[in-house]
Amino acid sequence: MTWLVLQPASALTRCWAYGQRYKGASKRCIKPQGRLPWWLSIATTTVGVRCCMLPLAWVQLRAQANLGRAVPDIGRLTRLLKTRLPQDATSAEKAATLRVYMAGVKAALQLHRVSLVRTVIAPLCNIPVFICFVAATREMLRGPHQVALSEGGTLWFIDLTAADQTFVLPVTAACITYLSLEIGFGTKLQPGFAKNFKGTLQTLLILSLSVTTQLPSGVFCYWITSALFSCAQSYATKTDSVRSRLGLPPLPTPPPPAPPTDASTRAPE
Repeated sequence: MTWLVLQPASALTRCWAYGQRYKGASKRCIKPQGRLPWWLSIATTTVGVRCCMLPLAWVQLRAQANLGRAVPDIGRLTRLLKTRLPQDATSAEKAATLRVYMAGVKAALQLHRVSLVRTVIAPLCNIPVFICFVAATREMLRGPHQVALSEGGTLWFIDLTAADQTFVLPVTAACITYLSLEIGFGTKLQPGFAKNFKGTLQTLLILSLSVTTQLPSGVFCYWITSALFSCAQSYATKTDSVRSRLGLPPLPTPPPPAPPTDASTRAPE
């Protein structure tokens, strides 16, 4: 069970180290492009960064396709575990059965060449990139660009250095991010750890609202643009035409429901 947790955790640590190294580069990228206003410059830079990360999304989709082929085998092992693990089993018997089950799951993943890190590599990389963009934007708000940023917004958030007092920007960013997670993890044949990963991210997103409402409005020019890009990307990669162009197999369909038993279909006497 430990290796299921340590692989994504170690990858997240490496991504965070790379993100800290390139935080200064992020700050240099977020500068007005030509005569664009600041809010639009931040948004266009976000789109450019996300386009550069599209190869990682393709790697993740390939890994998820391999995982989809392993899910039926893991499901059979799970059903077998429930039948072979009686309620009155001792702790030693349960531990031995779980070890055999985990060995079977690991063998199924290796058989289909599944890398757990690659199945979530895009979110793992997006998290440090998001943190670096937020940190770079906050540093710029305290730097020499503060005067320009205070007038670089639009609509009701003219001052990008101030928090949105209407809470429209943070709530919109949280809702779009929540939706992008639902679309990205919305397939019916999802393994348990993927559902738990999605639930953890969504819970953290909701719990962090009290903090994100205090962020400057300029941060949400990146956040909302990135979340919209994620929604469009997730929706596009779930269509068969796009998947065929990318060389990906179609999404697996859930198995048909089991036929009713004779006892349930028998007419009452």
